Amino acid sequence: MEKQVVEVNETQKLKTEQAQSFDTYNAVKKRKRSIKLKIILAFLVICSLGALYGYYMYNKPVGSVSEINPDYKLDAKTLQALYEGNEKLSDQKYLGKVIEVSGNILSVETDAKGNINVLLETDNPVSAVSCSIDSKSGNEAAQLMQGQKVILKGYCSGYLSDVVMVRCVVVK
Repeated sequence: MEKQVVEVNETQKLKTEQAQSFDTYNAVKKRKRSIKLKIILAFLVICSLGALYGYYMYNKPVGSVSEINPDYKLDAKTLQALYEGNEKLSDQKYLGKVIEVSGNILSVETDAKGNINVLLETDNPVSAVSCSIDSKSGNEAAQLMQGQKVILKGYCSGYLSDVVMVRCVVVK
């Protein structure tokens, strides 16, 4: 009888150990699942924040060039001659900078979308300084006429047979 009691106690002990190991297994499994869910949730939060930041930066209003002091003040003939003489050096100096450029208007063009582009005369008959007017100052630019002396301010964006300036505003 004592032997049976010992066997029953050992059997109960074995069942208890198995139940405890099963409970431990379930606890580890739940912990792993919880960690995975936390990682996925953190990833989704980070992606959402990145998307919101990207959306904000994409739709962020751009300040007007009229409020910025120019980095350089040149006339159209000089600017075009500098680019024609050494494009690489001129890009290093002027690319992405705000330049106030003066000169005589060669032509004023308006495209199908209503964007205004002013070409300034240079000493080269096949090259000019092309100034794409900022939409905020389109009213002032619409009054410009060929042959008129003008001062424009904008960002230099390089040289493609013409010196290209973007987001320009009429200074005078």
